[in-house]
Formats: sequence, structure tokens, C-alpha cells
Amino acid sequence: MNLQKNLRDISDAETEVVACNIDCDDFSALLLAQRPNLVVHLAGPFQNQDYKIAKACLGAGVVYIDMADGRDFVDKFQTLDAEAKEKGVSLITGASTVPALSSSILDKVQRDIPDLREVDYGISAGLKTGLGYATLKAVLSYCGKPYAVLQKTVYGLSEPRSYCFLKPVGQRSIVNCDIPDLGLFPQRYPTLTELSFASCIDVPLLAPVLALMSYVVQRKWIKDWNFLSALILPFMKAVKFLGSPHSGFFMNCAGCENGQRKRMSYEIIALNGSGLEIPVTPVVLLIKRMMKGESFPAGAYPCIGLIPLDDFERELSPFPISFHWKVMS
Repeated sequence: MNLQKNLRDISDAETEVVACNIDCDDFSALLLAQRPNLVVHLAGPFQNQDYKIAKACLGAGVVYIDMADGRDFVDKFQTLDAEAKEKGVSLITGASTVPALSSSILDKVQRDIPDLREVDYGISAGLKTGLGYATLKAVLSYCGKPYAVLQKTVYGLSEPRSYCFLKPVGQRSIVNCDIPDLGLFPQRYPTLTELSFASCIDVPLLAPVLALMSYVVQRKWIKDWNFLSALILPFMKAVKFLGSPHSGFFMNCAGCENGQRKRMSYEIIALNGSGLEIPVTPVVLLIKRMMKGESFPAGAYPCIGLIPLDDFERELSPFPISFHWKVMS
């Protein structure tokens, strides 16, 4: 998605987008020199990053938005909340598929299932969409590492299973993945008793291989697989012909309404590489609202409850992306 063109389409004023190196010696000085209205932090992976950029924005009084999908990064972002409120600055993290889009779906589901108990969801990205190096490196970082989901301990990239998406995505294999939602959702939806998320790319047999790699780390035969990071891009290029340009997202929910059990499912099918438009959509929507004169509450918080699902669907309507609800009593 071309952010600059997309934003100019809805504004008569000239919009200037400046690319900055987050590793520069003094990012705070750069902000004071450029005096931007907004900083959008897109440089992942976020799993091992600190809050240098957000803190610089806090010091300069600049609105900050990131696309972080690292659980620790998003969970601990609230440590900046008190100071952000005191200074009247908005710092927003997790403006991506998770938790921004995923929470908007659950907010809508909860209107029909107020006693929401079970949520199982996942993503299968088409290899030919051109997945980012940062995303894949982030996944390697928690392979085999334990993380908590409600009262359970789950291991990264374990438990390979399959899900049958609507055509043309079809049958895909997925494995457990750690995301911010797993820490945030039990607080936002306190009736939850089951919560799970899984993902993978559509390389044949990749899911069981990742599960085996996870098992090796769990047994402490190896500390981690980060040394394979340099091989990610050559591997992706070598097997690209095996993959698909189509991606899918599913969310299955269950609970009770007036004492009666009810189930709902939501599915997104993104064709011909359009799946890459979805993660950046929350950023685009937030910026468009700013350009129309809206402001966001002061504080440091995840992108939850800020964007209605209808806004996502409207923004993505120009692309070959379809949205499907199914209700089962």
C-alpha cells in the first residue's frame, strides 16, 4: 500500500511523508528539527525493541503509532501511559491485524454473544504475497518458547493443525503463535475460558517442520533458531513457486446468549497478494481521522476499540478482499 498517495487522496492540504532511520544517533533531535505531526513506527520486528521512538515522541509532544505485533512490546507499552497522559500525548501501539482488527471483530461478535467463552482464530499468508523479512524473523524468535494463554502454557510454533478456508484459499496448515491479543483479550473479554491463535505461510510441510523445531527448543537441545535468520530470504525465494498469492484469516467464536449456546465465525479471503493491505489498514484509518481533525485520547495504549469493523471493510473494499459471517446456534 502506498501510504503517501492514500493519504493525499482525502486531503486538500499537501502531505509530506519523511522516511527516518530509527537507528540514528539522536532521534529526539531529528524530531525537533522535522517537527512532524505524527510518527508512524513500521520498522519491525518489535520483539526485542525498546521504546526509544515512542519516548522521543513523548518528549517532543508528537503523536505516535506503531504496527507492533510483539506481545511483550505491546503488553509493557502501558509503562509510558502516566507520562503520556500528563503531557497530553497520544501513543498508540499494535495498529495492525492483531490486536486492532482482531479486537474489532470480537467487539462486534460480543453484541450477539455477550457471554463470550471460546475464541479460536488464525492467519494463513500466501507465500507469493511477498511476506516481510521482519515478520518471519519475529516468528523464529519465539519458536519453542513458552507463553501463557489464560491458565495454560503454550509453546511457540507447536501443535500443527489444519483449517479449511473458503476457496480459493482452501486447506492450510497452521501452528501456535504468540501475539499481543493473548495477553490483552482476557482482560477485555473477561468471560473467555478458551483462547487460541495459530498461523503459518502456505509452504507444503512447513507446519510440521516448525513444530519439530519447536520441540527441539522445548527439550533444550538448542537454545533458539535465530542463527537461521540469514537463510530466511533465500529460502523464501527458493520455495516461492510452491506457494499461493491468496491469504486467509478466520475467527471462530462461541458462547451464550440468554442462556442459549451460540457460535459465530468470521472469515477474510484476500486474493492476488492483497493480504498485505490488511496489516497496514489500521494505521491508514487512524491517520485519515487525524487529517480530518480528530484527535485521540492522551496516554499510551494498544489499538483496541479505536476502529469499528465496518471501517476496516470499507477501507479494504477496493481490493479483492471478501468478508464472510456465519452464525450457528
